[in-house]
Amino acid sequence: MTSKLPTKLNKGPLVDAAFEIRFDGTIPLSTVLPGYLYASLKGESIERLPQADIPQQVRDFDPNFQFTPLIKIRVGQFYIAVSDRSLQVSCKHPYAGWAPFKEQILKTLEATNSINLVGKVSRFSLKYTDVLPNELMHNPSDYLNASFRIGDRAIDITKTIIQAEILEDEAINLLHIAGKVQVNIVDTGEVRSGLLVDIDSIRQIAQVTLGDFISTAGEHLDALHALNKKIFFDCLSERGLASLEPVYA
Repeated sequence: MTSKLPTKLNKGPLVDAAFEIRFDGTIPLSTVLPGYLYASLKGESIERLPQADIPQQVRDFDPNFQFTPLIKIRVGQFYIAVSDRSLQVSCKHPYAGWAPFKEQILKTLEATNSINLVGKVSRFSLKYTDVLPNELMHNPSDYLNASFRIGDRAIDITKTIIQAEILEDEAINLLHIAGKVQVNIVDTGEVRSGLLVDIDSIRQIAQVTLGDFISTAGEHLDALHALNKKIFFDCLSERGLASLEPVYA
C-alpha cells in the first residue's frame, strides 16, 4: 500500500460501521436513556430487542450482558442502541460517510450528557466491517497484502479464520479476517458474499466524566477513525485495492 489513502471506494465493501462508548456506574442506562434520546434526537422508531428479556439480576451478575444492546432507536440514517452500561451509534446501509457519522456520534453524546445520569467513561471504540466481494477476485487471498503458508503448504484462505490483536497508537485493534462469509444487509435486503475484514479499534481511557470526554471527543474520534482506516488499507494488496476502484482527493 502507498502512504496516500483513498477518500472513497467506488465499489465500497463496507457493510457496517459502529461507535461504542462504555460507562462505569450503577444506574442501568437502558431504563432511563432510550426515551429521552428518542425525544431529544427526534427518533423515528424505538425497538425493544430480544436481549431485553434477560432478567436484570442476570445482566447485573454477568459483565458480558452489561454491554449487550437492549433498546434500539432509529434516527435518520443512524441507529442508537442502549445497554445497561454502554451506548452505540451505527450507520444504516449505505454508509453515510465519516463526517455525518461523527456528527451524529457527537450529537448523541451531548444529548446523553444533558441528563447527568451516566457514570464515568471507561472506553470508546470504532468498528468497521467490510466484505470484499467474490465476484471481483477469483482467488480471495489476492485481496490481501499477506501470504498464507505453513512450511511449503499453501493455506486456502476460504477455509481460514484469522484473529489478531494489534497494539498501535494507544489503541487495541482487533482484526478479524474470515475467508468465506455471507452477510445479509437488513436495511436493503442485499446479500453479500466474500472475504470478511473486520477491525474493532478500542481506546481504554482513564475514567473521565462524559462532559470532559466530549470536550476533546472530536479529535479523538478523528484519530481513531484514521487508524482504523489505515489498518484496513494496509490489509489490501495493490491488486485488491485496484479492484475496489479507489478515488483520491
